[in-house]
Amino acid sequence: MLALRDAGLPQPAGGVLISPWLDLDCTGPSMTSKAAVDPSLDKQGLQMMASGYRLGVTLETPRRGLLTPLDADLSGLAPVLIQVGSAEVLLDDSTS
Repeated sequence: MLALRDAGLPQPAGGVLISPWLDLDCTGPSMTSKAAVDPSLDKQGLQMMASGYRLGVTLETPRRGLLTPLDADLSGLAPVLIQVGSAEVLLDDSTS
């Protein structure tokens, strides 16, 4: 949706995000506070995946918001429904 907006293309009617990973830096408190109860993800594994996904993109890169939407300007986007469980390390990605 960010890329569509930035390209001047029409937005979809809306979006649905299920347990979205929106902070590739894994800085949310739930990364550690939910570590013992999340059965499927952990901070170390997410950080490893993030390093491969970024391919050299740094904190100073102008298009960083496309990689870490938590840092992006969300103005002009279609409505979004976010679903996340209370026992997920990704909880703060959805509530911040």
